[in-house]
Amino acid sequence: MGNSRRTATIYEWGQAPGEAAEAVLGCPERTEEAAKELQVRYFCLANSIPDAVVIHRGGKIAWVNAAGVSLLGADRPQDLIDESIHSFVRPRSRKGPKGRGRGATAAVDGECRAEKLFRADGEVRDVEVRETAVTFMDEPARQVVITDVTDRRRSEDALQECEARYSALVEQASDGMFIIQDGLCKYANAALAETTGYTIEDLQGMPFLTLVAPEQRQLAAQGYKKRITGQEKGPSTYEVQMRRKDGTRKRVEVHAAVAQYGSRPALVGLVRDTAGRKQAEEALWQSEETYRLIADNIDDVIMVTQPDHKVSYLNPACRKIFGYNPDELLGKKLSIPHPDDRDRVSRACSRAVKYGRRLNLEYRIQTKGGEAKWVSHSWVPIKKEGKLQFVVSVVRDISEHRWAEEALRESERRYRLVTENVSDVIVCTDLKMRPTYVSPSMTRFLGFSVEESMNRGAQEALTPDSLEAAARVLSKAASLNNEARERFTRIPLELEFYHKEGHTVWGEVTVSFLCNSAGQPSEMVMVIRDVTERKQALEALRESEQKYSALVEQAIDGVIILQDGLCKFVNQALVNMVGYTVEEVLDTPFMEKVAPESRDTIAQTYAARLAGEEVPSLYEARLLRKDGSPFEVEISAGRIQFEGKPADMAIIRDITERKQSQEKLTQLMTELSRSNAELEQFAYVASHDLQEPLRMVSSFLQLLARRYEGKLDEEADEFIRYAVDGARRMQGLINDLLTYSRVGTRGKPFEPTDCEEVLEQALAN
Repeated sequence: MGNSRRTATIYEWGQAPGEAAEAVLGCPERTEEAAKELQVRYFCLANSIPDAVVIHRGGKIAWVNAAGVSLLGADRPQDLIDESIHSFVRPRSRKGPKGRGRGATAAVDGECRAEKLFRADGEVRDVEVRETAVTFMDEPARQVVITDVTDRRRSEDALQECEARYSALVEQASDGMFIIQDGLCKYANAALAETTGYTIEDLQGMPFLTLVAPEQRQLAAQGYKKRITGQEKGPSTYEVQMRRKDGTRKRVEVHAAVAQYGSRPALVGLVRDTAGRKQAEEALWQSEETYRLIADNIDDVIMVTQPDHKVSYLNPACRKIFGYNPDELLGKKLSIPHPDDRDRVSRACSRAVKYGRRLNLEYRIQTKGGEAKWVSHSWVPIKKEGKLQFVVSVVRDISEHRWAEEALRESERRYRLVTENVSDVIVCTDLKMRPTYVSPSMTRFLGFSVEESMNRGAQEALTPDSLEAAARVLSKAASLNNEARERFTRIPLELEFYHKEGHTVWGEVTVSFLCNSAGQPSEMVMVIRDVTERKQALEALRESEQKYSALVEQAIDGVIILQDGLCKFVNQALVNMVGYTVEEVLDTPFMEKVAPESRDTIAQTYAARLAGEEVPSLYEARLLRKDGSPFEVEISAGRIQFEGKPADMAIIRDITERKQSQEKLTQLMTELSRSNAELEQFAYVASHDLQEPLRMVSSFLQLLARRYEGKLDEEADEFIRYAVDGARRMQGLINDLLTYSRVGTRGKPFEPTDCEEVLEQALAN
């Protein structure tokens, strides 16, 4: 865990996190999926650690995982909150109720301490404790990882007990036991001294042949040499004549074998009085069998090293943890620590040997295959008369535990990055909707800071209608079982929130329930997405649809939507046209309402438009009413999407009256043309026939004016002038009438006309 401080992201729930439901809000975006996945992984890792994890502030428990609840002997996490951690975990010395009175050494981050754990049910267990400084809910705290080592301690105690029993058995055995090295007796027990008549001190360093009858000494010396040099392998049993100190002889059975003693070969054996042989064999067998079963079946490595650090014993578990067979390491110094940890392990081992104290150390090893593993190594020095005899070590593979811790730290880091940078708002609350955590994105959503949001309840955050809806839904979800609750809470809930600036915003909320160890919901995790713009867009769309619906229903033209040749929608105006009801028209073939002479045209146009071809958008056709009578319509159609599929929408206008008006207009135009032609003929004839009389009148008037002007009175002159002018104007009218009659045949292009002049001429007439 190291000595570096890190920030805890475990929430102050008061219980261990349980199942975490997925939080998918609206659109399935990667960020949201990632957020959900990291959150679930974090809680799973927190609960998958087999060791107890406790966070305390000032000695008061603030959070505990599921393993901690079980280890401390509680039924629920709530039973442990605010309890003193020191009422459960105490130093092995038990100097005080808290174990850390005045003058006690402060805990070092990451240091492994052997302590006693007093469970709530009164059971006492051996534990190893590691503490780390963390920040919990923005306050300094201590994270305590507690490993139950009761079983390991029991194994160690069993090993020591076995060795003690073995030592007691040797010292108290009725059979004599010896160790011979270099032909000299290196060890003898009390039974051997009693059998030979010598004292133990006399036997120490005595040539063993002194105890053999003279006639058998040569044979005994040869047998000893063959076994020591390896010419004869395996243990052997034989009977010899023993020569006692007083010179008497006694027949004994000797069982001897070669073993390592002080890293050198020696002959180890026992001398048994034949009378007590079977009892001694049975006792020795039971002792050895017990020791062998313990050593061969324990999962931890049991290792014995001599004062020179060379390995003298390894149990079979070393194959699984070290990757070596025991015989590959026997007689050698342990060289399996990882190169980066080798110096630290060597110094720790030297201290344990030098001071003869138990030592626990976690470090990495490098297996035979090159794999790195984390192990917990305990040294137990064995002394006799103040002198170190050997060191018993127990090595446990803790790789999975260390990797789980690393994964947990990484998950916490990634989870914090996600929660603090995701655009959606993440809120944790208790079952009464009181916030216990608010992500920084709350400021963007509602304008309130994280601190302000933590102090606002649901009544302050939600409008009354939304508060009631949320309470109703969450209450129902909390009463369901886990599977049904997960399905129920997948449906997003749209709620209206109060913004800091006074207006309201809409949020789409997805809720997940966190359960305690009993499977009951204890906390809620809500992910909120701002859907205000979407709500506004939907409202605008709804208003637009209302306007469209009103326009369509109130239109005087018929509106129809065709899809796959069937009528999918019609307005009231259309059904009024054809004489059917809406129900009679919907989902019926449109061609049934088309007159036979127009069916081909409409079918071809409909198919071409759906195929994406360019076709006229406006054309005329004939439809049939319910009574079978045809009527003329004008159709304006276009392609649309209707319920996810292409369709044809048409506006149909009844043009029966317009057609009738057009026919009448045509007739009138024909009649007018005929009338104009006759008028033109009349004007031509009249203008032509009037020309001759008028020329005669005009000529004589002009002649009269020339001859008699000035010869009559003034009034006569004026009358003559009027007559001449009238004849001239009459001539102009006839010419104009003739010109007008020729407009259709000899007309000139239109050109600008001085209307003032025309008006003056009219006034003059």
